[in-house]
Amino acid sequence: MLELKEREFESKMKKLVLKKKRFESRMKMLELKEKQHEGRVKEHESKSREFEGKVEELESKKMHFESQVEELKSKEMQLIG
Repeated sequence: MLELKEREFESKMKKLVLKKKRFESRMKMLELKEKQHEGRVKEHESKSREFEGKVEELESKKMHFESQVEELKSKEMQLIG
């Protein structure tokens, strides 16, 4: 009877060890996926900052262009008037 219980216990222990190994393997896989995701997030943030910088640059160029247009209109009015 005792021997049977020992075998049952050993069997349960083996199952638990296998479950633990599967769990650890899944955790490593999830950690890897998390790192990949973090990498993508950082890349996206970098591209977003780059895009925002380009937008600001274009807005600055637009304002400069509009200023030049106004200056030309003013000069044109002076020549006409």
